[in-house]
Amino acid sequence: MIPWQLHEFRIAPGQRDQFLDLWRTRLLPLAERHGPCVAGCWTEGDDRFLWLTSCSIRPTDDALAEDWPAMLGRHRGLGTMDVSRVLSELDFSPLGARLQGGTAQPLPHRVYVLDEQTLQPGGAPAAEAIARDYTLPLLREVGMDLVGAWRCQEHGHDNLIFMLGFRNEEERKTKLARLTADPRYAEIRRRLDGVLTGAKGRVLQPCDFSPLGPVSA
Repeated sequence: MIPWQLHEFRIAPGQRDQFLDLWRTRLLPLAERHGPCVAGCWTEGDDRFLWLTSCSIRPTDDALAEDWPAMLGRHRGLGTMDVSRVLSELDFSPLGARLQGGTAQPLPHRVYVLDEQTLQPGGAPAAEAIARDYTLPLLREVGMDLVGAWRCQEHGHDNLIFMLGFRNEEERKTKLARLTADPRYAEIRRRLDGVLTGAKGRVLQPCDFSPLGPVSA
């Protein structure tokens, strides 16, 4: 499976436009030319920026290539890296198949949700099986698009991370209501009792320069 990294940055107050412009004009082209494949770029509110990369598509082969962290370091007044996580893609995740020739295939989504599940020790196999056998079929039935799914370790805990895509905010709310009203959703929650220690969902907006889109439907 393709290895991934999810980088999160904290944007300095009042510097959102300048920070995004630096990524659009300097850092993204540099990363695409000399570094990993960039699958997507998103913002959360006014002060968070997320950058998802595949580690294996474009290895650095130019000894003179400028390192993107060094460039970012010279612009620390715009923002700083908050956390970087290594992700292992799950076998039912579709994102790896959407990467062709090192380039993410654009999607029509304008709203993304990043769902993170923190697991009990040793709970990853059970949680992955529940997601594969129960959650994923239900998501398909209610029309939710699973963009990607990964496992990672953070602070000694196994986490599962799921990314869902929606065409707009209205679609997200409508399909979420349909999902939570289905009796099978309550059954999935019951199956996860004793497996999860916590869960949170984050609503993300794709940047206009994100390789995953958005594009016109």
